[in-house]
Amino acid sequence: IIVGSGIIGLSTAYEYIKSFPKHKLLILEKESEIFTHQSGRNSGVIHSGIYYKPRSLKAKNCIQGYHLLMNFVKKHKIPFKITGKLIVAYNKNQINDLNKLYNYGISNGLKKIKILNSKESLKIEPYCKNVIKSLYVPQSGIINYKLLGSKILELIIRKGVELRLNSYVKKIITNKNEVSVFTKKKIFNAKKVIVCTGVFSDKFLSPSLKKKFRVIPFKGEYYNLKTSVEKYVKGLIYPVPDLNFPFLGVHLTKTIDNDVEAGPNAVLAFSREGYNKLSFSLKDFSKIIFWKGFWKFIIKVWRYGFYEYYRSFSKTEFTRSLQNLVPEIKKEDLILGKTGIRAQILSYEGKLIDDFLIDKNDKIFNVVNAPSPAATSSFAIAKSIINKIKKDN
Repeated sequence: IIVGSGIIGLSTAYEYIKSFPKHKLLILEKESEIFTHQSGRNSGVIHSGIYYKPRSLKAKNCIQGYHLLMNFVKKHKIPFKITGKLIVAYNKNQINDLNKLYNYGISNGLKKIKILNSKESLKIEPYCKNVIKSLYVPQSGIINYKLLGSKILELIIRKGVELRLNSYVKKIITNKNEVSVFTKKKIFNAKKVIVCTGVFSDKFLSPSLKKKFRVIPFKGEYYNLKTSVEKYVKGLIYPVPDLNFPFLGVHLTKTIDNDVEAGPNAVLAFSREGYNKLSFSLKDFSKIIFWKGFWKFIIKVWRYGFYEYYRSFSKTEFTRSLQNLVPEIKKEDLILGKTGIRAQILSYEGKLIDDFLIDKNDKIFNVVNAPSPAATSSFAIAKSIINKIKKDN
């Protein structure tokens, strides 16, 4: 059984049925359709692997996942575009981190990445007029991950995989020879269970990890540029990120449909699936606020967190962030767009875990932490899960 039909769940089902074609495989999804949450609410970016520390799981899986994703979308004729990405330094304090990202990219095996001066940068993105230096990453691109999900689902159902929608999993219990999965309506039994539940992954943590980690949801809000100013963005324009955090900063993305998205920010959310500005869940809020790791985290980053809230409620400030990249963007050029929620694991020590984490608890394999670049990395993450299962057999 796989719990969850997001990009990781479906990719894992795809790889599983290739490795075990005679096995019965069931996917349980609590929503009425696939890709309702993180997998259907992201930027649609194909990540290159430039941001991730060499030898980390993010780096390894992103590089491998990139090639697996490219092979899949070419084979199945899913629209995508390799646009390239410009990571922009607009003040001198960002130059060291820009150089660090370049070194990450070289260590991770990326070819033809370049540090560009202002004049060279403007040839790629003519409206980035504040740029001092930039890092050009030719491998980055864009795709509609919902179309990818639909194709994977089509292929696995053809192979005999069963998908049950509207099946909320309440608990999972390991017995002597099998695992029992309890939904609101029925109990299902399986030899093994793979949990791919995003913001609910900590609900199924093994006892050894329950005291160590908790999922903290971060809301990411987007604006869209008006059609009249979409000319400002040719491909992907990102700021140099703060490398102390696992977020990439508010950026500009030319989508596969030729729209331009601006965002996302990273605002602490008090509801795991509350997409409105003031969404609140007492249950989710309590799990965050009474976790000591949260307070250790807040003490360190309260200024950063306060600014994110301020920018969330101030369109003027959001516009200023974009003007660091493209000065000609005005407040009236922005139209309110979608909102997503990113699941991010926080440790008891108050540290955001900036890497993928898969927890094995007897016959249960739980994808605990899979934030960006999980969509790009999905086939690689799936293969790593299947390898763990093969070793366990």
